[in-house]
Amino acid sequence: MGLLLVGYAGQTTMGMAEAYTLMSLAAVTIGGTHLAGGRGSYVSGALGALVLVILNNILQALKMAQGSRLVIQGVLLIVIMMVNNRSPKLRQ
Repeated sequence: MGLLLVGYAGQTTMGMAEAYTLMSLAAVTIGGTHLAGGRGSYVSGALGALVLVILNNILQALKMAQGSRLVIQGVLLIVIMMVNNRSPKLRQ
């Protein structure tokens, strides 16, 4: 992600990509990868990112505030992590 930002902006700072850290973890988790270890693929991570982008676009189209969008994305992430931890079949 850092190389893409440098290519886009032409310069970099130390905390330039901090805003994308939570979203990248959320995309991987929504894609089905268990954070404590297990199987996952780049395709499932990309699908998780696609789900997040579509959700964000829908919420923007509904003219929700940025804070509300972050709360909804956070609740979605928590629910998916709870389902992922309770279902051992997802980790196999």
